[in-house]
Amino acid sequence: MSSFLSQYGIFEWPAVTINEMVESGNLDGNTIAKAVCTSLDKVNESCDYIMDPSLAPKNQESSSIFMTLLMILIRFVILFFLMTYIYKRIVRKEIT
Repeated sequence: MSSFLSQYGIFEWPAVTINEMVESGNLDGNTIAKAVCTSLDKVNESCDYIMDPSLAPKNQESSSIFMTLLMILIRFVILFFLMTYIYKRIVRKEIT
């Protein structure tokens, strides 16, 4: 990464000014969002979620994916037992 930065003449990280404080370095979006939220006089609902992720509404999609996978697994198990039963019937018919 440093060779990429020096290749294009970038020798330090870009700086961000938040609350008259200059922040530089490898900053991610969460760090910047938290700094902005702490500077607000009136904190809104989205900042509550940023400051304390446990307050965020639970993701309903993950439970939906779990239920879908569970249903697929149940169908495969039923299909497996059905195929085993049919195979045994065919084998018994061939033997007798």
